[in-house]
Amino acid sequence: MKTALVTLLTLLVMAGPIYGQQSLVLSSTRNQLAVVSGKVLSEAYQRLGIKVHIDAFPAGRSLIMSNNGDVDGEVYRVKGIEKTYENLVMVPVAVNQVEVVVFTKGVTFSVTGWDSLKPYTIGIRRGSTFIEKKTIGMKVKPVTKIEQLFLMLDLGRNDVIVTSRLAGLMAMKELNIKGVHILEPSIVTKNVYHYLHKKNSHLLSDISRVLQDMENEGRIKEIRMQAISELF
Repeated sequence: MKTALVTLLTLLVMAGPIYGQQSLVLSSTRNQLAVVSGKVLSEAYQRLGIKVHIDAFPAGRSLIMSNNGDVDGEVYRVKGIEKTYENLVMVPVAVNQVEVVVFTKGVTFSVTGWDSLKPYTIGIRRGSTFIEKKTIGMKVKPVTKIEQLFLMLDLGRNDVIVTSRLAGLMAMKELNIKGVHILEPSIVTKNVYHYLHKKNSHLLSDISRVLQDMENEGRIKEIRMQAISELF
């Protein structure tokens, strides 16, 4: 009887959360893509018994803090930033998608890739590494906050803005900006991934497995659609 009780208790412990009451602090940018990605990660880590706290910073500062180990990792970034920020390790299951589009007020042209932006003055958010690389050599005006981009566009200081569809639409809604529209099609749609600081590499296998389970279940897509519905 005693042996059976010990076995049962052992099984219950094994079935419980792997990491007990461990917690992580992740950094991210201040936009709705981060909100949605954060919801995905919060549920994923909850399945491992890990609590997640997300601190929002300007995009560039967020990456520096993640890379320095001041926080435990980055909520989302495009693939490849580990080549520059070498202390970050990518979790190889996408937590979200970013659709990069052109916002404009009065200027109209056919969007046929990045080169079609060259004649225009382009507003981008500082720290958006993928967009920064794709617009090198163009007439770019970087700012820290996405709200600044739309205020500058509204005042005629930029011809276009290049940012994510979701973040841009939310900024327009909050600022109550009228007369700005999106030029279709999108420039590109990219998967975005969660990054851990290398000090947390021991979590890589487990969080990858859980995120893959959520992807297979359709749960990541469900969280994304629910969050977008709540926002708009």
